[in-house]
This record gives sequence, structure tokens and C-alpha cells, in this order.
Amino acid sequence: MRAITWVKERGAEFAEVSLGGASLRAAGVAVSADPLPYRLDYEPECADDFVTRTLTVQTRGATRRRRLALSRDPRRVWTVQASADGEADLPPPGGDPAVFAAALDWTSASARSRTPCRSCGTVCCTAARHATS
Repeated sequence: MRAITWVKERGAEFAEVSLGGASLRAAGVAVSADPLPYRLDYEPECADDFVTRTLTVQTRGATRRRRLALSRDPRRVWTVQASADGEADLPPPGGDPAVFAAALDWTSASARSRTPCRSCGTVCCTAARHATS
């Protein structure tokens, strides 16, 4: 297990990552105050060859909590489950899995997306981790 920390333009991130053969285990947390103060926790579950099976993301701020779960079944079909509690001037979490239907990993989906994240509201290279569509 390796711990990685980095500062981003608008916050910071910490992740614990374990690589073994062709598999990956990771869990991380990101914090920022833009556009609203939030904490984001994420955990991908990867199969062999680094193919993502699930990605769970949870955000919380002073007045809200949001959760997103992406799942990829054996037929390579993605499903999205999302929930939100509290108030925030943000679009609802979730989205259309057709946007990232061909993605095999969570970074593939994020690389193509430049739309605002539906969980925290930011546009970033890791937006798929937290509910872009």
C-alpha cells in the first residue's frame, strides 16, 4: 500500500493505492472550498487488467450529502445509483451511463468529460470519480 498526497489548484487530495500484478486497490479523499466547501471520498474496485467493476463516491458539505455508485456488470454495462440529502445549488447527482459506456476504468470516463461534476460542481480531470454525466 502506498500513500500519495497532492495539492490541486483548488484543494488537496490523499489516496492510498495498492498495485498488484494487474489489479488496483485504492481509496482516497479530496477537499476543496470551490464552488462550495466539500469533502469527497472515493473507492474504486478493479478486476484483473485494471478494469473497474465499481466506483463509489460520497461527498458532503455543511448542508448536503451526496452519493454515487457506478457499477459495471459482466456484460460491460454500466449502471448509476445516486442519492442526495440536504440543499445545494447544484444539479442532481447521477447521470446517463451511456456517456461513459465504453470506459473500462474510471480515468477513461473522466478524460472525456469536461462538464461540471454533479456531486461537487467542479470541472476537473477527475470528474467521473464524482458523478459527471
